[in-house]
Amino acid sequence: MNETMKAQAEKLSIGDVSRICGVPSHTIRYWEKEFGDYLCPNRTAGKQRRYAERDIQRLVRIKKLLWIDGFTIAGAHRTLRGDAVFPLLAADKDIDEILNPLSNAA
Repeated sequence: MNETMKAQAEKLSIGDVSRICGVPSHTIRYWEKEFGDYLCPNRTAGKQRRYAERDIQRLVRIKKLLWIDGFTIAGAHRTLRGDAVFPLLAADKDIDEILNPLSNAA
């Protein structure tokens, strides 16, 4: 991702991220509460969320754990902390596929 796309990615609203990740906005807000130590987007002076590429990658990882791999919230917490019996599989391919629209938008 070049510098322009990185700058654009850091300005993404929750609605934009919802469309990119395929996760409803209310679910993203819930995951922010549940995984606050792992997922914490920046906020504007007006308290609006602004997501960076790192936040999107983390959302995709949480989505994969919960929706694809079938983890519970507690299991996802353990996996993200590295305490799980089974190591977290790399989600790079999934992340690239989801972030691909960002590359095409520039």
